[in-house]
Amino acid sequence: MRCVGKANPVLCVAALVITLLAFGYLINPLYGTFPGKWPLPEPDAWLDRYASGACVLPDPSPGASSPEWPSAIPPLLHFVVKSRSAQRRRHVDNEERTAAMFENEVGVGGRVLLWDDHRCRAAVRCLVWRGYAGRFDRETWGPFKSDLCRYAVLYLHGGLYVDDDLEFVQPPGAPLRPQDTFVAPREYGLLRGHNSGIFQAYLAAAPQHPVLDNLIQQLNRAPAWVSTDWNRIMLLKQMRAAPDARAFHESELPPNHALWRDTRNSSGFCNVVISEDGTNPIGVHTRPYAFSHVRGSRNCRVLAKPGP
Repeated sequence: MRCVGKANPVLCVAALVITLLAFGYLINPLYGTFPGKWPLPEPDAWLDRYASGACVLPDPSPGASSPEWPSAIPPLLHFVVKSRSAQRRRHVDNEERTAAMFENEVGVGGRVLLWDDHRCRAAVRCLVWRGYAGRFDRETWGPFKSDLCRYAVLYLHGGLYVDDDLEFVQPPGAPLRPQDTFVAPREYGLLRGHNSGIFQAYLAAAPQHPVLDNLIQQLNRAPAWVSTDWNRIMLLKQMRAAPDARAFHESELPPNHALWRDTRNSSGFCNVVISEDGTNPIGVHTRPYAFSHVRGSRNCRVLAKPGP
């Protein structure tokens, strides 16, 4: 039947809807079935060893020497990076500070891993979910692509993922407890009644954790038109359903808090922090773990500069 001339318009609309639905549900799982090669700009010996080792990390860590580090979460610190972006260059110093704090915290067993597009794609390809791999290849928005990478990396290897614009006031592992298996902060918007989810700048997980397993499979099955941006809310729902997942908070730093007048904050850091305190704003005596974004970050939410 052709939708021209005297054809029934209702049947034409129904046929169009069915075609679009079929296309949306098929393109996501089929997109990544026959991947093309991504040419590397330069040789990457680490990536070669990772691929040839069936997605096993080269030179495995012997384990954390710190007794406070959770036994189920490997002492791995992951960054997803854009090596050629201006924003990446602005955040390198902060990234190095975070890595140094982590290494001092966990001891000789800790490892810091950088995942660019090519390494991320290799990790995503290690999963058996073709729709998820297709979604990664198809995604063009950097933050969403990074979300898909961090889920794959943490599912495969476990450890701690942090954004490179997260400025730590305490060591990166300070929010973790020895019995933890999955930990992340809730977004600031939840405290204000918004339809928000998990603040994914900080994710700690044991390998193959069910929260990530369920989330990846949900994204794998989602039709092509479902935005990856929904993953924050999907992740919150998965954590609420998992008895061993623990969430803390992203919230506003009040002007009467000591860190408001800290020289780092007054020189440009954002006044949104992550901490155990879920009030809005946080309590005067709360010890935050980190500022949410450093100066120069695309998502920086700066208020008025503190007065004298």
